[in-house]
Amino acid sequence: MKKNSMNKVVNVILIVFLFSLLGMSAQAQYARSNTYGFNGEAGWRLGVKLGPNFAGFTGKGSEDLGGRVGVHAGMFAEYVMPGNLYIQTGLELSLKGAKETYSDEYEKLKFTANPLYLQIPIHLGYQIGVADDISVNIHAGPYLAFGIGGKWKFSYEDKSNSGYDFDEDESWNFFGSEDEDGCKAVDFGLGFGIDLDLSSFRIGLGCDAGLVNIDRDKDNPLKNRNFYLSLGYKF
Repeated sequence: MKKNSMNKVVNVILIVFLFSLLGMSAQAQYARSNTYGFNGEAGWRLGVKLGPNFAGFTGKGSEDLGGRVGVHAGMFAEYVMPGNLYIQTGLELSLKGAKETYSDEYEKLKFTANPLYLQIPIHLGYQIGVADDISVNIHAGPYLAFGIGGKWKFSYEDKSNSGYDFDEDESWNFFGSEDEDGCKAVDFGLGFGIDLDLSSFRIGLGCDAGLVNIDRDKDNPLKNRNFYLSLGYKF
């Protein structure tokens, strides 16, 4: 990641952290007034979530790659502020990537990318009460993700019956150096989501758009894109 890009990431995180501190200060100031969202409850709310990813890449480097289904799982934490505002963060494992297949009477090719990230979102949210124990929550903000595993996989099958037996299977680490044809391990982007809370249960929809070129080839940028569906439970 370029130095300027890293500085932008740090600045955004510092701004969000400042808003978090301001929210905590306001929470302490108005705690006795009982004017909070989440049915009047103040402080932290924790939960877990799990669901599918509908991931892919954007950018010039993704022209021959389609989407793939992954999965995410983790925990979330929400800090409630006055006026039904809240800060949402958490820690989750998220399997993203892309794939492409091609087949005709002569050959069959398959190319797959399955990077696994440890992702930390920092969102500002607003809760809209619908009925007792039912609310709609809208949230948005940046995320920071660290690549911890995954592979590029390529397979080729000769179907021409030409007498030549030429099949090939190859894989290499998704994250690595330029000499290893690997991608950058740090990703940063923006996310948006909407949740439906039904008492302690949560159904969520959202999307994340990467802002960082994770490919080491500057001429063929590759950025993460992900839509997701979550089922959660709040403690």
